[in-house]
Amino acid sequence: MTNLNVQIPNSLYKQIEAKAAKENVPIDQLVVIARFSTGIRVGK
Repeated sequence: MTNLNVQIPNSLYKQIEAKAAKENVPIDQLVVIARFSTGIRVGK
C-alpha cells in the first residue's frame, strides 16, 4: 500500500471534515470515494 500526503488549505479541510461527519464516514474513505469518482489516476 502507498501513502499519499498532501497539504491543503484549512478551509478545504474543514469542508471535507464536515462532509465526512455528515455522511458518517472517515475522512480517508471520503477522499478515496472522491478520487475514484473523478477518475484521477495516481501512478501508472
